[in-house]
Amino acid sequence: MIFWFDTETTGLDPKIHGLTELAVLIEDNGKIIDQVHYSIVPSEGVVVDPKALEIQGKSLDDLRIGMPEKLVLDDLKTRLRYHIDPYNPKQKFVQAGYNVGFDDSFLREFFIRNNDKYYGSWFFNARIDVLSLVAMCQSKRKFTVADFKLSTMCKHFYIPLDAHHAMDDIKATRELYSRLIQVFKNGKM
Repeated sequence: MIFWFDTETTGLDPKIHGLTELAVLIEDNGKIIDQVHYSIVPSEGVVVDPKALEIQGKSLDDLRIGMPEKLVLDDLKTRLRYHIDPYNPKQKFVQAGYNVGFDDSFLREFFIRNNDKYYGSWFFNARIDVLSLVAMCQSKRKFTVADFKLSTMCKHFYIPLDAHHAMDDIKATRELYSRLIQVFKNGKM
């Protein structure tokens, strides 16, 4: 099963910044079987970079609307447990996203900050990073783009995107993945 996910954060350092949004699509055999979007109230002590909020179009007041971190984690684990057995090492999710290492680092710290050290029970180490597919296409001259931003790639492939909103970002990322797979299969755009 694939765990497509995107985060919006209070900054760039997962050790001091936290999540403001988490969007998840769970895919099994090419079909979305579950999806959830959380607006998250960061825990006390999480640093908020005003630039991060500006990019997301949020204010400090917006961070007070949503679910507390602990409730989000509990709900997320309940959803995940519905699809896999975290005690079975063969039943884990493959993470997928755009520059997914960034999101993974924040989600991992989210678990730790909320006293859960079993992050690895849910996810394989291998990931699907759509950004890497973009880089492969660029290196093989399948197409040329000015930069590797998700918004640039979506524009290139005519995929609608309301950037920096976690659910829209992850849905666009999944669509971009499908289009890039077709580029590889067909050998051209």
